[in-house]
Amino acid sequence: MDLDTHKSTLGACIWMLIGSFLPIVVDSTLRVMLLDFKFFEAFQENIKGGEVFLFTSALITPFFWLLIKSVTTKRSFTLRYFGWVFTFSLVSFFGGLVFFCYFRIGRVLAESNPTISNLFQFNFGYWAIAIYVASLLIWYYSTYYECKPIPDYDNIRLTQQNALKASFNKLKSRS
Repeated sequence: MDLDTHKSTLGACIWMLIGSFLPIVVDSTLRVMLLDFKFFEAFQENIKGGEVFLFTSALITPFFWLLIKSVTTKRSFTLRYFGWVFTFSLVSFFGGLVFFCYFRIGRVLAESNPTISNLFQFNFGYWAIAIYVASLLIWYYSTYYECKPIPDYDNIRLTQQNALKASFNKLKSRS
């Protein structure tokens, strides 16, 4: 059953990645067609531009949804590695927020006052990727636990399978 949970979580992950990178790919394609950029250059500019930080907050939202849902509905599952995931989600959220604000505010201030543009020259390329990967792992963790059946479901399903097997064997022995 655990393998089925991972399969459904990976399927959801692939669709989520396609959906989250689609705006970046479309914008990069438009830059190639209209502004004479190379695709990798345009893609890198979009990643560096802070759009990836918007996705980090979207990626870690299911963790907080799972946390709220588990507290309010008192679902009978345990969240393994909760402390680590909670810490990474806070670091990812606030890191993404700070980096996004730094980049966007820096771009506006550098255009209005060129003398301070050197303050906003830091490139977040690898940090952006690290935050995105951490957020992706948090998203996978949350989605895995959301897709994972609760133990009561497994017990009900096993009881029903055993009852069906007993009924089938009983009918089979009559014929």
